[in-house]
Amino acid sequence: MRTINITNDKKRDAEVCMEARKKPSGIKRVMENGDTPDSFKILKQNLALSFETLSRNYANLHQMGRAIIETDPEVDVELIGKKLGSTRKLYLRQNGQIAYRVDLLQIFKDPKGNEKERRDFTKALSNITGDSVVHWSGKKMPKSTAIRKFVFVHKMQIKHVSGLTYFLMK
Repeated sequence: MRTINITNDKKRDAEVCMEARKKPSGIKRVMENGDTPDSFKILKQNLALSFETLSRNYANLHQMGRAIIETDPEVDVELIGKKLGSTRKLYLRQNGQIAYRVDLLQIFKDPKGNEKERRDFTKALSNITGDSVVHWSGKKMPKSTAIRKFVFVHKMQIKHVSGLTYFLMK
């Protein structure tokens, strides 16, 4: 949880935390018999059985096609279809090896899609740390104006850390 120090118009400050709001989906999945299906991830393919790896093992596509028909080298019955637990995103190099250090770039393009500029991706530092206090400006604006002036990435829910700060802010 990230914390923010805020003050109200009476100069009373409080430490609050913010969390991402999860909106429940209005869509409910139901099977034909009325049961709710279980959702899980399964292993579809591994790198050893990918098209790129198999094409390196055979001289041409005709030999690879014959091998697929006769011996099924692209199917590993022990792994394919196995249920997966928690997974992490990995970035791979072109040869299929794991890339351990990835440099992220920002690529700027013109309206036609041509690349204009490349620069290293920089993440903006937060300006609402625990050290600085965010003061209420007293300004309000309609949602229609705010939508045109700002970019909203996601919604955050602000919660009081302790009950005392809630009563002081009233």
